[in-house]
Amino acid sequence: MIVKMAKDRAGATIIEYGLLAGLVSIAALAGFQVTGVAIAGMYDSMATIFDASLSPSP
Repeated sequence: MIVKMAKDRAGATIIEYGLLAGLVSIAALAGFQVTGVAIAGMYDSMATIFDASLSPSP
């Protein structure tokens, strides 16, 4: 019975696809995190420039 179960590959494909989908989603989340930090930095620098341009110069 154990030998028969070891040779049975019926669910192996779906498990492989599940693992692949998990790896792709982890990579996508890491990419979104990096992109989000970069966009936040751009907005911060734009806000600093706008604040400096709106303040009266002495």
